[in-house]
Order: sequence, then C-alpha cells, then structure tokens
Amino acid sequence: MRAQPKASHYINGRHVEDEQGAVIEVVYPATGEIIARVHSATSNIIELAVEAARAAQPAWAKLKPVERGRILRRAADLLLEHNEELAKLETLNTGKALQETLVADAPSAAEALEFFGGAVAAFNGEQVELGGSFGYTRREPLGVCVGIGAWNYPIQIAGWKSGPALAMGNAMVFKPSEVTPLSALRLAEIFTEAGPARWSLQRGAGTGRCRRSACGPSGSRKGLSHRLGRDRQEGAGACRRRDEAGHDGAWRQVTADRVR
Repeated sequence: MRAQPKASHYINGRHVEDEQGAVIEVVYPATGEIIARVHSATSNIIELAVEAARAAQPAWAKLKPVERGRILRRAADLLLEHNEELAKLETLNTGKALQETLVADAPSAAEALEFFGGAVAAFNGEQVELGGSFGYTRREPLGVCVGIGAWNYPIQIAGWKSGPALAMGNAMVFKPSEVTPLSALRLAEIFTEAGPARWSLQRGAGTGRCRRSACGPSGSRKGLSHRLGRDRQEGAGACRRRDEAGHDGAWRQVTADRVR
C-alpha cells in the first residue's frame, strides 16, 4: 500500500524536492504501515515558495474577479471529477472510513471553491452620499497569505483557506500538517490544471525555518506567517479596504475585511 507523491513540495507549478529536509514518514493509521516518505521544508524551500507567491500575486490580482472565480470553479469541478482518488488518498492518510471521505472531504473543499468563485464577482466596494460630497470604498488584495492545515480534515481545510484568499486576488503559501501532507499536493496540482501555469498557491510540507531572523518553525504561527511580515494572514481570505472621501481623493486604510 503506497501513496508516494512525486515530490515533497509543489512550487510555481512544479514538483520540488529538497532532501536536506528531515524525513517525514506518512503512516496509514489503521495498520501503522508507512505509505510515503516526504522531506520537511528547509529554509531554501520556504524562501522559494514565498518568493514564487510574491512574484505570481500581482498578475493573479489583475485578473477580473469573474476570471478568478471561473478558475476556482474549474478547480472545484476537477476535485469532484477526482473524488474517488482523493477519497482513497484521504482514507490512507487519515484513517477515516472511505464512506466518509467519499462524501465529506474533497466535496467540501469543492463547495468552498465553488462558493467563493461565485461570490467574488459581486464583492464590490460601496458609495456613500455625504451631502454634496461622497465617500467610496475600494477593496484590494492583501498580497501573500499563509494557510496552516490540520491533520483531521486535510483537503477540506486547504480548500476552505485557499478559496477566499485566492478569490480576492491574494497568493497563498500553504503548510499542511506533517501528519497528513499528501492531499494538499494533489490540490496544488489540480489548481495548476484549472488555471495559469504560474498558480498562486504554493505548498510546502512539514516544518522548517526561515533564513530571516526571528522566524520560528513553519508549523507554528510564527513561522511562514512571520516570514511574510506585514502581509501575513493565516488562511484569511480577504482584501484590504480603502475608504475614499471628499473631492481631493484622500484615503485612509481601515481594518482588512475577511471573507469566511
């Protein structure tokens, strides 16, 4: 029984390996059998993923919301097309019954991508009359977001976090649980199939440390998110909102809106 992926990481539309990372043994909980071995993310992998996301994000954000939504809905369709394969992978990786993974895991991720892919086209700013002058809001992407997954719902959480972030024009670096890293790799491949080759979701496995000072393990809240500095977001999908007021167009930045 094997579920060995092509490589431990998926960055910039391709599989990437770095054997300098510690080996992570992926276990089938029902039998204790090792079904795959992957390498944890080294500092080089983290830097590569973050820089790839930063490079891809501006072009992704320039797409019309309806275009981003179309790609996310295509990814949702592909998840459903590959549901049986993904269900078996989730069963091997998590130990959950196949009866559950067939109806709950990839389909739930697909529903999230479909919802946010449809909602983003209507997610607009607002105009407020102020008696002679007016104010308006314009929503802008935050930039690069970080998603941190959990062991119990691997592909669902990857879909829940990446859907709103990508819909709003952000890029994302996603760190799955080192216990269940396999399905996030397949989701990244599906995203590439659904949209541009330079997809804005970068994925790395396991733990790792950044070369930048004060970075902690990537599995913690201080890891990859700290690496991104002011752009950090843990799976939030949203955008920055600007409020414009008065004839001179002066603006002030207000709290980022989150789409959940």
